[in-house]
Amino acid sequence: MSILKTYEEASGQEINMAKSEVFFSRNLSKAAQEDLSRIMGVRHVLGTGNYLGLPSMIGRKKKDTFAFVKDRIWKRINSWRGRAMSKAGKEWLAWDRMAYSKALGGMGFRDLRLFNMAMVAKQDCNFMTKPDTLVAKIYNARWRIGNGTKINVMTEPWLREEDGLWMKSPQIQGRGDGIIAQEDWKGLWKIHTPPKAKHLLWRICKGCLPTRSRLKERCVSCNDSIEAMQTTGLYGIVSTRIQHVNTVKDIIMDICRYEDRVVAGKFAMLVWILWNNRNNHVWNNTKEPGQQLGVKAVCMWNEWEAVQTVRNNTAQSAQALQIQRHRKTSAGWCVRDHMGQFVIAGTSWIQGKYSTIEGESIALLEAMKELGERGFSNVTFEIDSKNIVDAIQRIRDGLSEFSSIICMIRNIMSLHPSFEVKFIKRQANMVAHTLARAAISWSSRCIFESLPPCIELLLFNKMN
Repeated sequence: MSILKTYEEASGQEINMAKSEVFFSRNLSKAAQEDLSRIMGVRHVLGTGNYLGLPSMIGRKKKDTFAFVKDRIWKRINSWRGRAMSKAGKEWLAWDRMAYSKALGGMGFRDLRLFNMAMVAKQDCNFMTKPDTLVAKIYNARWRIGNGTKINVMTEPWLREEDGLWMKSPQIQGRGDGIIAQEDWKGLWKIHTPPKAKHLLWRICKGCLPTRSRLKERCVSCNDSIEAMQTTGLYGIVSTRIQHVNTVKDIIMDICRYEDRVVAGKFAMLVWILWNNRNNHVWNNTKEPGQQLGVKAVCMWNEWEAVQTVRNNTAQSAQALQIQRHRKTSAGWCVRDHMGQFVIAGTSWIQGKYSTIEGESIALLEAMKELGERGFSNVTFEIDSKNIVDAIQRIRDGLSEFSSIICMIRNIMSLHPSFEVKFIKRQANMVAHTLARAAISWSSRCIFESLPPCIELLLFNKMN
């Protein structure tokens, strides 16, 4: 106990006996074990457990002790093999090639060896700037170099390479070589498109996709690609380059470098759609026509662009609203007939920050109010919140803001018995979400009797 007391005084950490355990050797009698456990006030255990997933005590047979780690990793690798569409089960590129910066064709990952050496150098700096620490005193006792006036820190070698030679100083930050440095990858990462599309273009240019031979084996046609490019209006920028360049990488890099970043972004989105369509054809035997793929690519890019615009507008508005200490909650709804044709839509926003479920219930309430005033009947309201649908069907009321909104919805439905609320998946409700995102940049309440441009392609895709 005196040893533990000394440890507490030296470290400043008090031992919690109630959470501690003691494990004895077999050479100690059971009576002595029980006595010691009782004196110390620590629970006696027959074996040691794990700490941070590893055994607390390691015996002589280290291979047997850590065999479970190997088995666990092996099971994880086998699970990757079973997921053909998962990137984890594919070998992309050697790590040292991915450690290049994005401007030089890599992914910008840290070189762990150089990073570790930088941490060592940082520790050396701590020795010099904090000489009163215990570890600095120990090292200074072993190596004394005087006041350092005769040592050129910036040019003298300090660390050894793997071959034993001294490493020159100062080191160039990051990796790079003559071949990689000649290629300009900045244009690829600056195009206006979702990160997943940029990443796919990078993988194609680096040769990380097992595409050509596999697609030929499965007889995947390129006619769909041509139709998709014609639908999006991007066929011209690709066809003109095919006549002058030899590889797909050259086409992609040339488009990213010389075309407008928006045009290049739409091209990247189209490539991402085509790649997923071909994966579905190869692995799931499902395929979409080229014209539909083109519409889908434009639609997805427009949705992403609308979100970026809303984010930018929100960020700009936040600076002005921060003084007033107010925020906005937006709502959007759209009405279609039994043929899927557009009838009417509306958006609104109110000052104040509400929860997601409150915002969706406000959108439902606004839509019911507007359609009730206009005399609509036999209306099915589709919403992607199961909690709201369940709350409407429950009789019990509460005192929260959400319960008040649900109560008003029930009152409107009692006045209009033909109104019905139905749950749908979020993917099927993207029209309303797009309107709600765009509502922040519009006036506080808008009614559209003609089709808004932001949802035009979404409705066209649903009808087809």
